[in-house]
Amino acid sequence: MRRLLLISALLTGSSLISLSQTHFTRVWTGNGLNHMNFNVTSATIDGTACQTGDEVAVFDGSRCVGIAVVTSPGATLYIAASADDPLTPGVVDGFVSGDTVLLKIWDASQGIEITTLQAVILSGSMKFAEGASTWLTLSATTPCITPGAPVVGTITQPTCSVATASVSLSGLPAGGTWTLTRSPGGTTYTGSGTTYTVTDLAAGTTYTFTVHTVAGCESPASGNAVVNTQPATPAAPAAGTITQPTCSLATGSLVLNGLPASGAWTLTRTPGGTTTTGSGTTYTVSNLPAGATYTFTVTNAAGCVSPASGSIVVNAQPSAPTAPVVGTITQPTCAVAAGSVALSGLPATGGWTLTRTPGGTTYSGSGTTFTVPSLTAGTTYNFTVTNAAGCVSPASGNVVVNAQPSAPTAPIVGTI
Repeated sequence: MRRLLLISALLTGSSLISLSQTHFTRVWTGNGLNHMNFNVTSATIDGTACQTGDEVAVFDGSRCVGIAVVTSPGATLYIAASADDPLTPGVVDGFVSGDTVLLKIWDASQGIEITTLQAVILSGSMKFAEGASTWLTLSATTPCITPGAPVVGTITQPTCSVATASVSLSGLPAGGTWTLTRSPGGTTYTGSGTTYTVTDLAAGTTYTFTVHTVAGCESPASGNAVVNTQPATPAAPAAGTITQPTCSLATGSLVLNGLPASGAWTLTRTPGGTTTTGSGTTYTVSNLPAGATYTFTVTNAAGCVSPASGSIVVNAQPSAPTAPVVGTITQPTCAVAAGSVALSGLPATGGWTLTRTPGGTTYSGSGTTFTVPSLTAGTTYNFTVTNAAGCVSPASGNVVVNAQPSAPTAPIVGTI
């Protein structure tokens, strides 16, 4: 008949030991003597077969009198326990017949000794006896050691382009696997080792974390991990009034609206990469070279860059016309009191306006030539032309209108 034996509890911690060593240390060396053999047909921890590197040890009180190291999970373990050597008086270096057998398991993956075991005796006894054999199965339950709370480390906050955050946690259980639980949400993460980085944390949320060991032991909650809201990306600047270059001003200017209402911002112009720093929702960009198309982005105080504005076209600067060219001057005659002048070199496209000096008389027309009539005799004139863009030419050369020739007096009749 199988007998169920509950073995007394003892828990200590230690580091993982390589297969060339053992966690437990026997009190005897060499081959030992008068062995009692223990044949463990099954050894489990939390229902799972002991793994490579785990150890099962036989104790007499505090003395380790036999060890087996797992090299093939699930295979029978054979443990030879050595009796006390009578040739070493004053030193107890083995078991004493009649003493109660104690068993311990070393869980190498978690780095702990487990001494609360259930042993099912298949044959033999749990009292030490020289030359005896015992066949048994062992099952162990990992004792619960409450882990420390996870320690919140560096929090990588959301950025303009990344909507989520991450947090580095440390102080996690050094041995075995663990499960982190995130609050709020209840999301879990399984891993091993003392550090872990939790990713994809929603912006604008405060989180805490607990950690569970494989034995089901739960830590206190971590400190708060505060994830900021994601910085807002500003809207594209909106183009307002464009002031084009003029005949006298070679550059244009532009009013931009819709800039960030709070904090400082930086405008960046394309092409050229020129930057301007300011604040407020509107700004006038000046000194834009003529004959180019521009876009603008704005970077807010959080470093977020807007989409580009619409295209802003700055026209080429209008050209001033050349001075009118003085051609044929028709002088006053005896019969015609006024003169006229043929002007050429006038703007070939669009309408234009001639201005006469002195007097300020104007003449509007089109085409490259024009004859100015009714020029007062005895006067010197010059002319400027204003083209359709409003640009005024230099003055023409002088147009000298002679005085009208005088008619002779009537002949005087003399002696007939």
